[in-house]
Amino acid sequence: MRWLVSARNLIAHRVSVANQLREHLKRVFPGALGLFEDLDSAISLKFLTRFDCQDRADWLTSTRLGAWLKSVRYRNMALQRTLTVEQFKEKVVEVKAELADFLNLIQITGALNFHLHPVGFILAQHEIRSRAPQLAALKDAAFDDA
Repeated sequence: MRWLVSARNLIAHRVSVANQLREHLKRVFPGALGLFEDLDSAISLKFLTRFDCQDRADWLTSTRLGAWLKSVRYRNMALQRTLTVEQFKEKVVEVKAELADFLNLIQITGALNFHLHPVGFILAQHEIRSRAPQLAALKDAAFDDA
């Protein structure tokens, strides 16, 4: 029972620290928010350790960001967590077959004239672009160079 209470306390503390960090970054370094999926992820913490203020982040060019992302093996981590279009379709079929039929019909008919991509990736890209457009552009350029 003590272990369970201790685990809950650790989780509550971690959430509290992440919330404090988020609030601090809103005031002093808003461009860092939303750059990576989770604020407390390993890549996000590595970025904040290396580029701890807007001035250091402004130093980044697409080449420098690309080199840094490669040095921390970000592309490999991102590729491991990214679904292919086929994996995404399989997951939709598994979770909600009628939605899969609808998406398939849209794709077959070309009603919206786009290729299906993993929705999570598209939403994440939009969020990054809206919160930190300069860093998003650098990140995109780094992947284009890779």
